[in-house]
Amino acid sequence: MDWRNLNVDVESRRLLPIMDREVEKYYEDYRDMFLSSAWKELIAELKDEGEATDNITEITTVEELHYARGKLSVIARIINMPAALDAAFEQIKEDERN
Repeated sequence: MDWRNLNVDVESRRLLPIMDREVEKYYEDYRDMFLSSAWKELIAELKDEGEATDNITEITTVEELHYARGKLSVIARIINMPAALDAAFEQIKEDERN
């Protein structure tokens, strides 16, 4: 084991590899982004776009339907990113406890 790549988790008093700090920073960076005004503006615009795309009465071809479904799928994924990342981070913390 390379002791230079270790740090101590203060809460559990366990030694953690540096990768854990990198993963934690990854999630912290996302959380900071989710709290920014730019993120909130993006989400508002995506919700508006999703509502406009959700109007199926204007879809006339199968290709347009598939395009709209794909667009709505991407919008939903972006809007749901904070919840998905929080769940993933909590799962990592739970796995570390066990």
